[in-house]
Amino acid sequence: MKGLLQALTIIRRTLIVILAIVMIPQVIDLFPTSSDVKGTIKLLEQDGPVTKYKINKRMEIDLDTFIVKTLYVTPKQVVLHYSYKSKVAGGWSLPQNAFKLFDPRGNELQYRSSTSSGNSRGSTGFLAYDKLTVSASNLNLIFEWYDRKVILNLPLQKVGEGQ
Repeated sequence: MKGLLQALTIIRRTLIVILAIVMIPQVIDLFPTSSDVKGTIKLLEQDGPVTKYKINKRMEIDLDTFIVKTLYVTPKQVVLHYSYKSKVAGGWSLPQNAFKLFDPRGNELQYRSSTSSGNSRGSTGFLAYDKLTVSASNLNLIFEWYDRKVILNLPLQKVGEGQ
């Protein structure tokens, strides 16, 4: 009987170790990487001086949350760094081209491109738009997709200002 209990203990512990090893990639996916941010900033620096604005504003899209973390302005483009968190694993894909960016005069900055990386619970990425043609103290980000419309005001306060 004692031998049977030892065998079951060994099998149970082996099973726990195997399952822990299988779960490692999923645990790693939960941690954000900053290498894509650094790489993108290096690419932006090729455009000329980069002005960084800390935004940290959120918009609710159905049950999901879209957060504009940072906005970068260069002489050639405006780039939003965002995170997107879904409450339902494996939900819909975020349609990046549904985000429209407007200057204070109501002129739309043309969407250019986007990059993202993510997992089953959301993503982080960048949305790139044409350059600003007017001086701006704020921009409006509008998400419009089918019957959804959400407007988010993005105040442009340089990092270190107003502190």
